[in-house]
Amino acid sequence: MRKLIIFGLTAVMAVVSCDNEDVDVIYDGSNRETLLSFEVTTVDLPITINSDGAVTIPVEASSLSDVDRTYNVSIVDEATDVVAGSVSVPNTVTIPAGSYEGDLTITGTDINGDVEVDARPLVLELSSPNAADNFTNQRVTVNVFQVCPVDNTAFTGDYQLTQLSGGYFAPPNSTVFEPGEIITLTNADNNLQRQFVSDYAPFNAFPDRTYRMNFVCNKIRFVDQGTGNGCSVQLFLGPTTDPAVDFSEYDPNDDSQFTISLRQDTTEDCGPGNTATILATKV
Repeated sequence: MRKLIIFGLTAVMAVVSCDNEDVDVIYDGSNRETLLSFEVTTVDLPITINSDGAVTIPVEASSLSDVDRTYNVSIVDEATDVVAGSVSVPNTVTIPAGSYEGDLTITGTDINGDVEVDARPLVLELSSPNAADNFTNQRVTVNVFQVCPVDNTAFTGDYQLTQLSGGYFAPPNSTVFEPGEIITLTNADNNLQRQFVSDYAPFNAFPDRTYRMNFVCNKIRFVDQGTGNGCSVQLFLGPTTDPAVDFSEYDPNDDSQFTISLRQDTTEDCGPGNTATILATKV
């Protein structure tokens, strides 16, 4: 009997036979079967109103090569719903010789303000001219949406959180973050994104995590992120998808307070999930 254990793209395959002969095979060695993957399954592409934006998505291979390797990138039409002409997608991505990773850069343009504040999906699929190649995370969803400029010093510093609605677990874990918690907001990947460190459901066994949110033309869009714990795999927090319960808002000229609406358990790891609304007040 043989047991095969795979720990991911850069994993070691341990083959254990009944006669106790152990053979270690490095899966990511040179000249071996290749696994290809987008590094992430979802990514945001914020496009500045009447301007442009870009996002770079790493593409990974589990093996090395001494020559450049080029793979095909295609748009999955039936799963894509973006404004025509608003995005530019290369039809190939190259992993340089001697590397496990290459970069795919997607650009977006807001023509006459046509791109919407609410995110719309662009779904991409990776394929290979080599039929022997295999895939994990073969598709990635790019969330395309319009953003408005925010001063990079605004909405930074200490804010106190007050949950207004949307308990998920039974008390005392019914709050998203600790009641009355003071968080420190800092700039994240760009001037339109802020981040803070906290622990989800503070009376439960969730670790401190860095959470991010995009300031999107008077709306705040919570970035989909894992909490580090869950009921089956991991519970994720993310943007609400229901306009009827989206009460997030901010005033770009007044950073004294803002409101966040976020979706708890976007992958339904613990149940159907729900939307919580939180008021952040500068202190």
